[in-house]
Amino acid sequence: MQLELEKQTAILLAFTPRTEHHGPELESRATLKFLANVGADFLLEIDPRLRTMLYEKADDAQEELLEDVPLTKLRIPALSPNFPLKSDWKGIGYQLDMDVGVTGKSNISLDLCNVDKIRYTPKDGGTVELTFNVACDPSEHDVGTIYNLMGKEVLMWLTPPSAEKIARMNKASEKTEPLFKDEPAPDSKDAQVAELNKLFGPADGEEQAGDDSANDDDDLANEHDEAA
Repeated sequence: MQLELEKQTAILLAFTPRTEHHGPELESRATLKFLANVGADFLLEIDPRLRTMLYEKADDAQEELLEDVPLTKLRIPALSPNFPLKSDWKGIGYQLDMDVGVTGKSNISLDLCNVDKIRYTPKDGGTVELTFNVACDPSEHDVGTIYNLMGKEVLMWLTPPSAEKIARMNKASEKTEPLFKDEPAPDSKDAQVAELNKLFGPADGEEQAGDDSANDDDDLANEHDEAA
């Protein structure tokens, strides 16, 4: 699934600032909750079968004569009490842009946002009421602007990360230090076994190399005594 909104009118329902632990430090974060009315094609992103499961062609004689009539009538209105439906999908690395001023100086652009808590309510007429959360890291200036937008309509863009951006994020998340910090990381099977032996002792039925050499010395001493 990929959620993408372009020049979408939405209502900012809630703005929740908070702090999160990232290692020993606390970092400021915030969650924005939006409500937007989107077309039924949005359901195709969740599951290609979902739109035809929830919608059918409207009862209109004129529309029946046309080809490619959109699906706008709820197929089973009795399902309405079960709405909103939920999606467990989560998106990372999104960019959120909000047009909040005539001059553009107050516009907000937030990168590396996480999107989740998607809830959607199909409406008769082919509209889907969509709510979702966006976790982000706004600046102090943006916090004041966002706070004043609560309960108001905003023009927004929600852009998924490109393949190049995903590659950069994956590279940044890779471990840069070896598992064993005091010595070079083992790069062969024998070295890995040696490291495990040092930590936990040899496995049952195995002997350490030091014990083998000691046994060899005892055998040589016995042979020398017998020869004497």
